[in-house]
Amino acid sequence: MSHLWAAEVCYRERFHRFGGLVDLGPDGANLIDGNLASGKSSGYRFEISADNSKFRIWTWPEVYGETGVRSLYLDQTGMLRRSWDKQRADASSPVVGPMPGVVGCQAVKD
Repeated sequence: MSHLWAAEVCYRERFHRFGGLVDLGPDGANLIDGNLASGKSSGYRFEISADNSKFRIWTWPEVYGETGVRSLYLDQTGMLRRSWDKQRADASSPVVGPMPGVVGCQAVKD
């Protein structure tokens, strides 16, 4: 989630709006790698809903209990939230904590 958080902060800085997975990936601003931009990485699925002023990121295991056991949610407030059951985490899920500040924005290196 930290990669997506940094990518959203940098994308907003550059384009004055938040971006989806394709916007952030190699076919867009190149702030995340192609695997993550595809919506799958390290046994987890990723989804982003974004517009000019807000974004929502969800991540959940491809197979609960095998590829992971929790889901996460993050939005423009920077508060990471999680769920330990098969319900996807959302804005009402318990807070894990704030995301770190972002210093410097760079494209992904090939």
